Amino acid sequence: MSPEINELFAIADKGKVSEITRHWTYEVWQEARLKTQIHGIAPLLYCIYSDNGVLNFLDKSFTDYLSGQYHLNRSRIQRIQKVLHSILMESDVCGVTVMPLKGSLLINEYYINPAMRPMADIDILISEDDEARMGKIMASIGYHLELDIPRHKIYLSNTHISSMIGEHPDNPLAIEVHTKICCSIGFDLYDITKHIWGNAEPGFLGFKLAMKPTRSMLLMHLFIHAVHHQYNGSLRAIQLYDIFRIAGVIDITDWTMISRIIESLGCEKLIYVAITMADDFMPIPVPDFVLNSLREKTPNKLKDLLKALSSDDYIAANELKTLSILSLDLKDTFHKKVLLLTNLLVLKVF
Repeated sequence: MSPEINELFAIADKGKVSEITRHWTYEVWQEARLKTQIHGIAPLLYCIYSDNGVLNFLDKSFTDYLSGQYHLNRSRIQRIQKVLHSILMESDVCGVTVMPLKGSLLINEYYINPAMRPMADIDILISEDDEARMGKIMASIGYHLELDIPRHKIYLSNTHISSMIGEHPDNPLAIEVHTKICCSIGFDLYDITKHIWGNAEPGFLGFKLAMKPTRSMLLMHLFIHAVHHQYNGSLRAIQLYDIFRIAGVIDITDWTMISRIIESLGCEKLIYVAITMADDFMPIPVPDFVLNSLREKTPNKLKDLLKALSSDDYIAANELKTLSILSLDLKDTFHKKVLLLTNLLVLKVF
């Protein structure tokens, strides 16, 4: 027996704790712990369980782990905030326009408590013309170029891993400097860079050259980011939770903007997959005009497959890399479903 990801959120309800967990053995609680680690949700669940008063109703070794992860992540986020502020301050001084992406924006504007969300790295977007100056800024704050690949560079200050068990403040903190925001699915490339810049808002965290994407573009980025990771077998539950948070605060104007961009890129089936995955994980309010347009341009085979899958199926490929305690039969089932889904994504069925 392996706990489903939705069950880990459902037991935040006092009325459901006993019903869901009464037959959970020590091994099941250990699997639950591993799931929270793989999917980056231990700090988040600790906060949710604490707020709902259910910590004392759960296995102590499980809640002790969540508590430890929350406090370690809080220290890590404090470190990340200092590095982020250094980047933005130096960019202002050097006249480099920079746009923090995803986690940096989420923890500062969309999560009530920044420590609820883990961050492995800091993602920023700059113009190609500013790459050299950004390299000097990285050096000035103690970061060196570790990897130079198409569309982005990765900078590190150290490579020593202090802990492989979840979050740790001293684990390496990468800074990924992007010049393009793209999603590759098979032979298809979806580029939203110009849309992010075109709708950017100035003054993030009080820095005049620090831009931030609009809510609609943040959600669009999270959509394509989630599908990219699902396609590559690395989708995490925290990525679906991010979508849940942002989808809950955008309005009809935002959805209209998203719909127009989707149409211009021709990525209807990609976004339909993202919305289906996120909605199965936690229901999100998507206007009918958006859903109807996406359904109309999504291949029937893909729609049929999505109906047959659950959120645990979508994130299964990531777990297969880590959870050796799953049975071989279960592995085979998950593996086949994930492969089928990713293959259907690139079918040209009209």
